[in-house]
Order: sequence, then structure tokens, then C-alpha cells
Amino acid sequence: MRVAFCNRPTWNAPLGGDGVQMLKTKEYLEKAFGLEVVVVTDPEKLDTSFDLIHIFNYVTCEVTEAFFKKAIETDIPIVSSSIYWDYTYSYDPLTNLFIQTRLSMRAAFFLRCAIAFAVKLTGHPGYFSKKFRRQLTYFVDNSRLILPNSIEEGRLLEKFIRKDLGEKIHVVYNGAEISQSGTSMNQTDFLKKYGIPEGYILQVGRIEPIKNQINLVYALRKHPEIPIVFVGKVNNDSYYNKLRKLAEKRGNVYFINAVPHEEITLFYRYARLHVLLSLRESPGLVSLEALYNDCPIVISTERYAPVETYFPDQPYVVNPLDCESIEKTVLRAYVERALCNSLITKFSWETAAKQTYAAYLKVLNKK
Repeated sequence: MRVAFCNRPTWNAPLGGDGVQMLKTKEYLEKAFGLEVVVVTDPEKLDTSFDLIHIFNYVTCEVTEAFFKKAIETDIPIVSSSIYWDYTYSYDPLTNLFIQTRLSMRAAFFLRCAIAFAVKLTGHPGYFSKKFRRQLTYFVDNSRLILPNSIEEGRLLEKFIRKDLGEKIHVVYNGAEISQSGTSMNQTDFLKKYGIPEGYILQVGRIEPIKNQINLVYALRKHPEIPIVFVGKVNNDSYYNKLRKLAEKRGNVYFINAVPHEEITLFYRYARLHVLLSLRESPGLVSLEALYNDCPIVISTERYAPVETYFPDQPYVVNPLDCESIEKTVLRAYVERALCNSLITKFSWETAAKQTYAAYLKVLNKK
């Protein structure tokens, strides 16, 4: 079976969740089932040499639409990974205006109102426009199967496009794994190499409004004795400048831009806690990675992530816009360090590949 994996040309600049999902699914499909999987970033490269076309990520709607149009021309069956969630806080120019030292519930309310007004007036941001709904409906209508990463993602997609997708939904879990290379460095050498103290709170991920690092720093402003370490590339300079200013005022906050992939495991291993107060995740691969490395996690509530599917038993779940609750929850987690990873073995890339392969066989009517 020869399969085209279609994704935006910038999928690895920087590498995001859709890129990780694509690469890991490719790796395990080839390893377990002997498929030939080709990553395609130009729609014109699609041709009849493929048995199946798998398109990733609805939010990159212009390039995604181009892939669909070309795929339809070839008359090859299409499956798609929607990677969809509520994009309320995804429009950085407006979000930056509402973040001063933090994003509060009140600011979030006014942000939603401002976005609704902007869409009616200008049609932008496109994530909320009628055009975006039409595009997603087009993607759904022309996919033999849709492969969301959770049942919650499938429900949100149905709600947005106002359609019952029924058996078109075929959930494929995201996965995580423990890197075995580069993990022999002891804690003393590791902390010395990166210039960070022990007992730190960690967040791995791009520096941008949707990741909401600013609320973590603000919530712990009265507890500067607790180190905070952010590992990730800056993806929004305006947001980073506000975050940096708050971090310098608070103190004991560390920013690490580039880390060899094999050493990410060490950041989890030696952290006291991983905190992800993201405003949109499906599901939050870094939270899964933390659990795989026996690092306790604090995550956002079900409005912002598929908690029901991936984290139903996690003890530290908090509203990412409520800084009082964040403070209390993070401090409690920092002391208790309760670790509930009873379901984590469900979420492996091997399982993701099996679920994806089952979808392919269903579409191609093979046993």
C-alpha cells in the first residue's frame, strides 16, 4: 500500500503536534505493516501512484483545500486527520491586545466579543467565519473517514459544521514514548549544563499566547522560590516580550530555546512537575510525554483539551484563566506529586498506527 501524507510546507518550522503525529504515524505504519508512506507538501505532487491520500490538519485551510482539490482530481480515496479544537484564542493579533500581565476570564470574554465583531465586520479571523465552516464541511464531505484524536474532537467538529458525522468518525489516539538515547546524564550534570536549579516546574512547548505561559508565571508571582523552566521556541515576539517582562519581575524563570531531541526526556525526568495551561490542545502531547517519564502533570479543563479521553483520572485539572485556582492547584501538585498514569499505555504510536491502518483497510474494503 502506498500512501501520501499531505501536510503544510511549514509542518516542521517549528515542529508542531501535527508534524509529530504525522512522522510517528508514518514510522510505525512502515515498521508494523510495511506500508510505503510519502510526505507530500505540494498538492501538485499527488498522482495515481498512490493507493490512498491522507490529509492532515484542517486549520491550515488554504493549503488543505488545495490538497483536497488535487486529490479529488486523481479519484483516489481520501482520509483526513482533522486536528481540530475551539480556536477562540488562536488569533494572536487580538489576543496580544487583551494580555497585559495575564489573560483573565474577563479579558477572555471581551476577546470573544471582539473576535465575533471582527468576523462580522471583516470576515477575519477566518477560524470563525462562514467561509471556514464551508471549508471544513468540504473537507468532511470529501473524506471517506475523518480521524480525530479523540471523541471530543469529533463532537466539536460536528457542532461547528452542524452535521452528524456518524460512522465517518474513526478516532485515532495520539501517542507518546520514552526516548532511550541521551538519557544517561545524571541530574547534577544536567542542571549544570542548562544552568537551571533543581525542583523546577517545567513547560515544554512553543512560546505563544495559546500556550498561556504568562498565567503560570503570574499565578506563582508570590512564590519566586519555585523555579519555572520553559523549553520551546519563541513563536510570537509581542507575547514573549510581555512574558519576559513579567518573568524578570518575578525572578527564577528560565527560557531554553533549543534542546537536542534526545535530551527532552531529561527535562521531564528531573522536573518536579509539568504544567500545561494551554487554551487549546488535542490532546497535549507534552502532557503525555511527561506522564511517560513519570513526571506529574497539571492540565487545563475539558473546554480546552480532551480530558475525558486522555486524562480522566488526573488529579490536577484547572481552569487556565483562573489564576487563583492555578496557584492553589500548582502548589498542591508541587507538594503531593500524585501520579496517575493508569491509562497511559493506551496512548502509544504503535496503537495509533494500528487504528490508522484499520481505517485504511475499511476505506479500501480490505480485511
